Amino acid sequence: EAFLDEPSEPQDVRAQILVASARPLVHVRELPSPPIEMPCTSLFLDRQNIVRAVTHAGIAANINFLPVFTRTSLATFMEEQGKAPDILVLCGAGTSWDDAHLTVEDQFGSADFIPLHNMSSILPEQPKLVLAVGCFCERFGTALIDEGLTPAVVILDGSTVSEHYIQRALEEILFKMSSKHGFESRQDLTEIFQGLSTESVKLFIAHPGITSVIPLRLHNGSITVDDTLRTEWLRARQCWRVTGNERFDGRAVEMWKAVRELQRDGAHAGIVLHGGHGSGRSELAAQVV
Repeated sequence: EAFLDEPSEPQDVRAQILVASARPLVHVRELPSPPIEMPCTSLFLDRQNIVRAVTHAGIAANINFLPVFTRTSLATFMEEQGKAPDILVLCGAGTSWDDAHLTVEDQFGSADFIPLHNMSSILPEQPKLVLAVGCFCERFGTALIDEGLTPAVVILDGSTVSEHYIQRALEEILFKMSSKHGFESRQDLTEIFQGLSTESVKLFIAHPGITSVIPLRLHNGSITVDDTLRTEWLRARQCWRVTGNERFDGRAVEMWKAVRELQRDGAHAGIVLHGGHGSGRSELAAQVV
């Protein structure tokens, strides 16, 4: 009886969060297919933003970063872990220009396009919640819940608002979830997102006949980060020119202007980047190409 009355060993109550980010180096696969839109932040900033948001929310969590997001890497990781993560965060290039494909990477730095109706090959297990941060279309959220791949999807669309707005929205979502110690039902999710639903923040919940909401319990505490990748390696995946420049992150406005000018059906054969010495012209050009 004394043995039975002894408290059991404390279990790890950390939420398991997996982050998968795809930022291809080459944005055109085959002509005449148009190029996908240029990502506006770096892999390094993806990492920083997610860690900062979870930290500010005060959630006890273990964050894993997928080394590379290809059409097989997510399924392989889940198979090795033996289960799906509690929260899956997808960020990076998002969905393609035709709103019909998820953009991931291949093994050669190019963009690889996965049809949204074939997402079961990417996501074989059910995470309790999917957070899609970046240029993801509504069809992406609908495809996941209609196929029963996850009971709930949140899309934070960064195509029309600033990165700062998306970051604050992500932090607020996680903070409200932490304040309620997670969620157990559709009603809990709806209450968490009251006042948050905008054109840039959308919640998708599967019909109960397809899949039920999986309860997610969150506890207050610290985070651990399981990430074997170094900053230099992350930067090198984007461009060799920025490997040694620790201060080069973003330049989103300038990159968008450059890409849009070059996509004007041949109206401009090139662009000129001008600025003072050391202003980052060469690094910006390297990112664009």
